[in-house]
Amino acid sequence: MRSFLLLILNFTFCISFAQTCDCDTLRDQLALKTFAAAMTGHPWDTTESIDKWKGITLNEMGCVEALEAPNLLMKGVIPLFSLSNLHCIKNIDLHQNQIFGPIPPDLDKLEVLESLNLAYNELSTTMPVEIGSLHNLKYLRLNFNFLSGQLPMELGDLSNLQELFLGNNDFSGGIPASFVNLTDLFGIDFSNNNFSGPIPAFFQNLSPLAFHINDNNFTDTAWVNFAPNFTGTIVNISNNDFRVLPLITSTSIREEKFMAQGNRFTFDDLLPNFHLFFSSIIFGSIEPDRYSPQKEFFPDTIIQFPANVAPIIDLDIDTEIKNNEYRWYKDDVPVYNGQSAVLNLNELFNNADEYSGVYRCEVENIEVPELTLKTGNITIEVDVPKVQSAKTPTAFTPNQDGVNDFFVIPAAEDGQYTQNEIIIYNRNGEMIFRTTNYGNDWEGTDFNNQPLGNGTYYFLFKSLDYQESGMITIQR
Repeated sequence: MRSFLLLILNFTFCISFAQTCDCDTLRDQLALKTFAAAMTGHPWDTTESIDKWKGITLNEMGCVEALEAPNLLMKGVIPLFSLSNLHCIKNIDLHQNQIFGPIPPDLDKLEVLESLNLAYNELSTTMPVEIGSLHNLKYLRLNFNFLSGQLPMELGDLSNLQELFLGNNDFSGGIPASFVNLTDLFGIDFSNNNFSGPIPAFFQNLSPLAFHINDNNFTDTAWVNFAPNFTGTIVNISNNDFRVLPLITSTSIREEKFMAQGNRFTFDDLLPNFHLFFSSIIFGSIEPDRYSPQKEFFPDTIIQFPANVAPIIDLDIDTEIKNNEYRWYKDDVPVYNGQSAVLNLNELFNNADEYSGVYRCEVENIEVPELTLKTGNITIEVDVPKVQSAKTPTAFTPNQDGVNDFFVIPAAEDGQYTQNEIIIYNRNGEMIFRTTNYGNDWEGTDFNNQPLGNGTYYFLFKSLDYQESGMITIQR
């Protein structure tokens, strides 16, 4: 009885598959001939039956199951109503040809397609949203083309997807939130595009064998502490704008296969993860080219101070790291060499007119050889205000204890410059607070009235005939 039931189940499955597949041999022949007619350099004799065509595999019903024609230098545009009419096809491999134009949107008809490889061609325009309808798709390779635009949210509907290779195109924008559904991905290549924004933290739930997102504009935190299902994971996050590298405890990443150079990491990112930069070839040696160089961690900045304020430049980095050596320069002349990330100009110069200039800093740590971190140019401009009777503080403590809770600008008191504007920036140059008619009542909050964290910020106070700017430190 059990064998009989299995036979019925198998027979039912075959019928179901045939219905799902919608096999039509005449339609398949016409579809392939339509495709071949649009391609120069194809190898087929279109007068022969398609079962004799090179690279064509038929299923047991006589319909096309695979089209494998790579490395033939075929040239042309994939026409509508050609490949999309191969309703039983599971594998399309046309990589390394000269196919140009858009990806046909009608490929969404290929309901049983499992693998689509159009890599190394000349495809252009955007990725069609219809690709998200290929629910059986496991492998999607579109790398090395000229595709552009943002990734469609519909890609997140490909819940069976295991490989997503999009490298070396011109894609832009961020990673769609719908990618949280792609839990089976083990091969990811987004390299050499123009992607930007943060990468989603849910990437850490993946177990990829390859994770290439290098040479983009990704920012913020590099979430690469992957689930340890594999032991040979290759991770390349180099040449982005990441600023935070969390502690990587995963054992899945191969030590010699982690590349993080060309970001904005500092030593408090690299030192806890330094085990990832050791060579597997020479025991005990490291490979600096996988973490060095890094981009400037502090941007080009112009800071204006009134003459009666002693300027302080605070890099605000690596507060928990020892052995950092800071070399400060003014107009390319060394002015300080020591272990402080804070440069107090009042301690270096006798007169305020000596403050103005272009400063920069280089930072090294003996535990991370062959890496010098650098700032951009920090231009200090000192202006003498028309009216300024008191010194603007460089710090305040908004902890609601009744003492020094507000940022007080003397120029805004006593009826002076009441028609004014104040703007607060973070150390990345991003505006985080702005108000007009400032009455010395700012408590260190952002646009949403949420408390800002401890650290150094920049302020710009402007009135009709008065302007003042500088650094302000919040210490709660």
